[in-house]
Amino acid sequence: MAERLANLGWLSYPKVKRAWDSLTDEEKIEALNGIVSGIAAYGLRELLEKAAYDILKWRGPNERQKAIEAANEFLSGKIDFDILVYRIIEALWPTPKEREESEADIEGFWKGVELSDYVSEKKLKEIVKADFLNALEASSPKGSTKT
Repeated sequence: MAERLANLGWLSYPKVKRAWDSLTDEEKIEALNGIVSGIAAYGLRELLEKAAYDILKWRGPNERQKAIEAANEFLSGKIDFDILVYRIIEALWPTPKEREESEADIEGFWKGVELSDYVSEKKLKEIVKADFLNALEASSPKGSTKT
């Protein structure tokens, strides 16, 4: 494990090995969980930011507004994350025909949001606010600045 961690960072293998070997089993598990959570958070940020920009680029103001409302409902605790994801999907693919034609894309989106299983609820809300909601609120449809 220390060799893999050294390959990912800027520290030499001996330094990482010494640090890793000094950890208890519980600390190693905590460190690995932190790494997994960090990677999952990064992927989820990218996915939700891309979804926000796709809504802005390809969809109209109604879909944008529905996505904003859903994000706010999630952040206030009125809906859970799965419901938010359903509403994002409805904003990205608003008609049954589009959802049918985009079944593989929707399945891929669901697989991507499974990264949420590896981040805390607090972190998930931070990501939704910073990387999804803020992107939607910062711009009006067609990319012009909100007034």
